[in-house]
Amino acid sequence: MIFDPFDPLKHKVDASSEVALLALKREIKEILGSYVGWYDPFCELIQNSLDSLELRRGSGIESSYIPKIRIIINLKDQIITVSDNGVGLSRQQFNQFLVPFFSFKTGKTRGHKGVGATYLAYGFNQMQIATRNKEFEACGKMVNARIWLTDENPSGNPEVEHDKNGPIDPEFKHFDSGASISVKLDPTTHPKDLRWIGTSSPSSWLKILQIKTGLGAIQKISDVEIKLVIINLDGQEDSVENTGAEYFYIEKFPIVRRSEKISNLQSKLDDFYKKRGFSSSIPSALQNFDCLFDTWSSEYINEHIKIEEEEQDIINKYKPIIYFGFAYSSKLFKDFNESLNLRDRYNVISGGFQIASNNMPQGE
Repeated sequence: MIFDPFDPLKHKVDASSEVALLALKREIKEILGSYVGWYDPFCELIQNSLDSLELRRGSGIESSYIPKIRIIINLKDQIITVSDNGVGLSRQQFNQFLVPFFSFKTGKTRGHKGVGATYLAYGFNQMQIATRNKEFEACGKMVNARIWLTDENPSGNPEVEHDKNGPIDPEFKHFDSGASISVKLDPTTHPKDLRWIGTSSPSSWLKILQIKTGLGAIQKISDVEIKLVIINLDGQEDSVENTGAEYFYIEKFPIVRRSEKISNLQSKLDDFYKKRGFSSSIPSALQNFDCLFDTWSSEYINEHIKIEEEEQDIINKYKPIIYFGFAYSSKLFKDFNESLNLRDRYNVISGGFQIASNNMPQGE
């Protein structure tokens, strides 16, 4: 659909006056200042797609619906694209979703503050948004928004214009509904260069995004079909496919040969001692694991851990879960990082704590 150019900021307030415009710029700069992680554009794009997929699945209307996400990492042109076959945007949402602190999401989604889309639009100098559903279809682009933000005397506000070239993702045309968003990196943006991480392997990138973004669902989303495409410096494509979004837990490391759930191991040890007595030597089958792991539900926490009344209220309200994995050596993390063929001395994961909420990792 061809549409007239529009300024997203005018859907919030009249940004035509100098005072109002300066205030809006400060507001946008504050939003961008909160995005300091190298993987932030991946996180925002992927969590938006996952929310859209879950909205469509949650309608319960389409029993044969298969959620799909396509991620294109173009190392040659420095472009990140994430497409989904979710609900797409309405005409009103298409006009409003870039407005700072304006959100049509609910508290049940991964993001509902209304700043993620603003970061994607004004944190980069080229953004494309394509959307389609039964009611509305459009493909727009906004350019030089990051430059505009730092320009003290811009000629005008950046506008979302119709992109006659169509979606950057050529496969999006086969989706009956959904959205496809692309952002282009350059020396003025953060991050600046997709090549910084050092790898062009699709399987390595998939593992990285499972650790760093919403693609690493803490509680597995089993039915989503994921395709990750890498376009290398020569313009050649390589890809990997995966069914299910799930965090890349330590026991899933390819270099882990033997792992066991702690509760299972305890049960096996109890059975062994009942039969053989406590003086018997533990058999090799119950020893020498590369890692031990387990997960505690909120019910297990309530039953087995002594906690204060205030903490009890938090557990009852938010139903937290705890996953823990113990490696036989920190070398396990070192070997895993090296297996990804990353830049020298860069680690995607190491021992420590990872906070997660909204079913995805939060920060480092």
